[in-house]
Amino acid sequence: INGGIYTADPSVVPKYFIGNLIDQGLNVILFSGLLDTVIPHTSTELAISQMTWGGKTGFTSSKMTPIYTGRHSTRSGSYHSERGLSYITIAKAGHMVSRDKRSIDEL
Repeated sequence: INGGIYTADPSVVPKYFIGNLIDQGLNVILFSGLLDTVIPHTSTELAISQMTWGGKTGFTSSKMTPIYTGRHSTRSGSYHSERGLSYITIAKAGHMVSRDKRSIDEL
């Protein structure tokens, strides 16, 4: 309505081309802030579960490996990598991860 962002954006939904990029040899990293309310991490995970790359749909394992940072070994997020796709979740970060966490020290 009135040229709103939801009707004016002609972008292709990423789940339709990310698999093709990986299949062509490009490694892809997706990340989500766990406090993101614009695109919740659960939506990214749903998209990954519906993507096909490397001849399979979604990750074959749901196991996320914890990421610990800082002097006190604080859990700062988790990651999983498979068949050229890496997915990272970042604790205490919202939609603007790079603004919320400007360096590895802030994780």
